[in-house]
Amino acid sequence: MPSRTRCGVTTPLPASLYGPSTFADANRIFNWAEQSFYAVCCPHGRQLSRSERLPLRFFSQTNSYIAVKDNALMFLPVGGIVAPLGNVDQILPAAAAAGF
Repeated sequence: MPSRTRCGVTTPLPASLYGPSTFADANRIFNWAEQSFYAVCCPHGRQLSRSERLPLRFFSQTNSYIAVKDNALMFLPVGGIVAPLGNVDQILPAAAAAGF
């Protein structure tokens, strides 16, 4: 079970925080990105997509999105160029190591 450490205290995180299993890895990465890259992923994103195909979050302060499509994590600035950030399988270990 994933856990998070804050202020030296490790707390297990229930699977319900990550949504359905089809979204679990994407949500773990989104949550990690919000903490690790606050300047870009702020304020905490609003989950927009409930479809089985495209987990997506919107960040109002930076007017941008992060999404996962075909196992690829992407950064989508409104009106800008889509930037691939890597494969979910490559990024997930960093999120897991950070407690997500």
